[in-house]
Amino acid sequence: MRVRIRLEAITGKSTEIVALLNSGAESPEPSIALPTEIAEELKLNELKAETTYSEEATTYVEVKLYKKAIKGTLLDNGEELTSVILDVAVAEGLIEPLLSDSAIDAFNIEIISFSKGLWRIRGENKIRKNV
Repeated sequence: MRVRIRLEAITGKSTEIVALLNSGAESPEPSIALPTEIAEELKLNELKAETTYSEEATTYVEVKLYKKAIKGTLLDNGEELTSVILDVAVAEGLIEPLLSDSAIDAFNIEIISFSKGLWRIRGENKIRKNV
């Protein structure tokens, strides 16, 4: 399932993206995994990163981790819904941005149906659709 997010980096750069909701991406803090190209657009490479490793199915991948580097705002048809400060993980070869389980919770996203692409903001009745 995909949602639209506006990213505002502490570098002053911003962009809008479509990110996958990935409940299998577990993280202790709300985080987003970004492809290298988006991270470079946001000038995250100018910041100090922590090098760590992420378990991916059957292997480990080296990841650059930028703590609390981005404010993410969940959007739906131009409407700003919720905002969250996110850690950013950047890994070579990543194709699409991924929101972690704790980021999904922090944005108050409640999945109604993955297969139909339906979700809502926790506590609201309005059902929203996949981007």
